Amino acid sequence: MKTKADRIKYVRKLKELSQEKFAEALRTSRGAVGNWELGKGIKHENLAQISEKFGVSLDWLSRGDGRPPRPPAGERV
Repeated sequence: MKTKADRIKYVRKLKELSQEKFAEALRTSRGAVGNWELGKGIKHENLAQISEKFGVSLDWLSRGDGRPPRPPAGERV
């Protein structure tokens, strides 16, 4: 996953959430999530919130450093 947008979408799909449900969990709008997944308007505080809420590395989410979170055995994202 080359971009922050790709990694955000990966996390959302890993958690099996729609954009709407992902947005609700982060107390933001579905439109904001859609924009993030298009690479628009991704602020560091948004990434930090996703990292904390969904238990993923902020280094991975923001820069792609390290390994991505893995889906449960036998599942694909």
